[in-house]
Amino acid sequence: MLQIFNVFFENEELFIDLAELEASVGDAVIPRVYSALFDTENENISLQTLIDLGIDGYYDYQKFELYIYFPTWMLPRRVLSINRTGLTRYSMYQMSGTTTLTRPWFSMHSNLSMYSTVSWDTTSPFTINWPSIFTLQSQTSFNLFDVAF
Repeated sequence: MLQIFNVFFENEELFIDLAELEASVGDAVIPRVYSALFDTENENISLQTLIDLGIDGYYDYQKFELYIYFPTWMLPRRVLSINRTGLTRYSMYQMSGTTTLTRPWFSMHSNLSMYSTVSWDTTSPFTINWPSIFTLQSQTSFNLFDVAF
């Protein structure tokens, strides 16, 4: 998720505006993490404090960008369903940067794989069977409307 935060440096330490951080991630973390981060009188939080809490992050001094990575245990468990019939059973979540895909009338894909095997028997002279040293496999599938071939 891309957000803009005010950061400042003091005594060679980076500080992040706590109100902006709360507005961005406050609803996305579990209550225990929320209280550890935002139940304070401070207006700023240092990057080192976030790291000490288990939130990985760093500041790119070349790009002037702050990267913060929350571990999965700090986020609430969600059920995402891609089954259209199951949408009423589960809550729908907006995922950052998602694009709704529409099914094209025609699509095609092909998988190619190549591998090689060489066996060496120490009791006989080393020879390579050149016609069978490489194996190439291809699997192609295409869809026309809702029918797969």
